[in-house]
Amino acid sequence: MDVVNPSSLAIDADELVVIQLRMNYRQRKAFAVDFADRVNKTADILGVPGIDPTLGADLATELNDVGYARAGSLLSAGQIGDILGHFADRPCFDAHVAAQSDGRPSTVEDLATRAHFGCYRPEDVVIAPHILELANDPRILSAVGSYLGCVPSLYSMNAWWSFPRDNLARLTQTFHRDEDDFKNCVLFLYLTNTQDDGRHEYIRHSHRPEELARHMRGRGDLTVEMPNGETLSVSRGLDELFDGNGYGPGREDVYRALFGHLIDPIGGKAGDAFLTDPDGLHRASHPTKQPRLIVWLRYGMHRNCAYARDLLQPVPRSAVAGRLPETPATRFVNRLVVSPN
Repeated sequence: MDVVNPSSLAIDADELVVIQLRMNYRQRKAFAVDFADRVNKTADILGVPGIDPTLGADLATELNDVGYARAGSLLSAGQIGDILGHFADRPCFDAHVAAQSDGRPSTVEDLATRAHFGCYRPEDVVIAPHILELANDPRILSAVGSYLGCVPSLYSMNAWWSFPRDNLARLTQTFHRDEDDFKNCVLFLYLTNTQDDGRHEYIRHSHRPEELARHMRGRGDLTVEMPNGETLSVSRGLDELFDGNGYGPGREDVYRALFGHLIDPIGGKAGDAFLTDPDGLHRASHPTKQPRLIVWLRYGMHRNCAYARDLLQPVPRSAVAGRLPETPATRFVNRLVVSPN
């Protein structure tokens, strides 16, 4: 398809979702550069200043080079306790995203006996103590804005449990990539100690096609011996790796054969956080001993396809009254999770 000039489109136009879904990864990468300029021009018209790149320069540099960046401990034990207390009074749902659940409210204790995941409603995450403030931390917004090339849009806030199971959950606990936006990044925050059991894994540099091309150059196709005895011939083509979710769920042996030395575990204690580009290959290793509770804060460029797919909408501004500055910048960044009016 021909890449559309974004200058004539409103940044949250429904048409952009259609365009996004029709693009391959090369087109998305190219479009993101022009669209970032469009976002910045819209923000400027609304009186939103550009992002100061200096505050999060270290995080942005590492995110660009590697695909993820450790942000350190961002919440205290007391703040973690506040958040856990908040969620203890909220219903939990059988999925890692509420829109994908059966819609029946349950308890963490019940789901831990029968499910891979338990998640909270998006509105319960937005109104939780401390999380929205963390999402608007100037250093985080600086890093995210620098990486995206524009004033970021916070479009998804989610918290979910992963429970110990004997088998992997399809897709999320196997290596995959996410295609939420033309370009986006995520802040993950551990709410339980996750140094080893259930930690995140990321294939270093897999967010950059040219870097994987350099890694795979000259190695030809690969034959992988699968656990069931099948011999699988794997193409090294970048289109197969970058269009869609990758080689597909259940191909852990393929990814480990190709990129085993590039797989980085990213663990942490409760309160630790890291930024990542989910367009790189990643997975959540499944816990085997203790349940894991983690938050994601997703930043992108517009009201994207993931926003529509997960049935997201902003909470009333009154629900978080007094928690955010009343500025054009804050209203713009949070418009998809908190009503700007």
